Amino acid sequence: MLTAKDVMTTNVVTVKPDDTVDHAISLMLTHTVSGLPVVAETGRLAGILSEFDLLQLICDCHAGKERVSDYMTTEIRELEESTTLFEIAELFRSTHVRRLPVTRQGQLVGLISRRELIRALKNSRGPAKPSAPQETATVPQLDCRVLVAEDGRANGRFFAHALKRAGAEVTLVENGQLAVEKVLATIGSEGEEPFDIILMDMQMPVMSGQEATRRLRQEGYRGPIIAVTALSEKYEQQECLDAGCDDYIAKPIDRMTLLRVVAEKTAASPAGTS
Repeated sequence: MLTAKDVMTTNVVTVKPDDTVDHAISLMLTHTVSGLPVVAETGRLAGILSEFDLLQLICDCHAGKERVSDYMTTEIRELEESTTLFEIAELFRSTHVRRLPVTRQGQLVGLISRRELIRALKNSRGPAKPSAPQETATVPQLDCRVLVAEDGRANGRFFAHALKRAGAEVTLVENGQLAVEKVLATIGSEGEEPFDIILMDMQMPVMSGQEATRRLRQEGYRGPIIAVTALSEKYEQQECLDAGCDDYIAKPIDRMTLLRVVAEKTAASPAGTS
């Protein structure tokens, strides 16, 4: 019977406990993975850093925590190389994780994902009938100027990286006051084009996103403003809309959702003043 050793991936992207969180986020985006094994200097598996662990950044953006070790999970479900595909399938079913590390005497030697497991099971059953080609998700291409108001450095870099790769020109500010100043500087200016869309975090120091949005609407900005918020209650979401936001997206934000919303809003509504 096939085992983890037969189907695992040995080309694994890892981080160290002392690496910065920004470095880990950059690796996740570059390699399109949802988690990274954390490997100590000795080569032993020390933990897992997942996108769910990084949600804590939303709450800890002022806590001064900068290292992978501050956010990684140390409760690890790992496999031995000899684990059978049946046992692996049961682990995936019971834990709801996407990828599992494979170790040899505590040393990380590979990873196995749900997709790799399914592919291995399919191949073990012999050739299947040809299936109809499936459509792949198309990454929206952007041609717009985006202002991102976000006080969390890691979140700001995520937005900037994703938007720039899609073709947008991005300006990043860290509070509502700076967002207002940046936008007002472009209104009526001959030397700088106005922003086509604003992504506005709702909870920021100096000036909140709600207050910044109200100020911008009072000053005549008519482009789309999208609230970026961890708020989930409907009345709190309504507060964002009442402040003048056109829509809201909730943290944690999926990259494709972010690009799709920006593409749709910039295509439907030009920026500028009334």
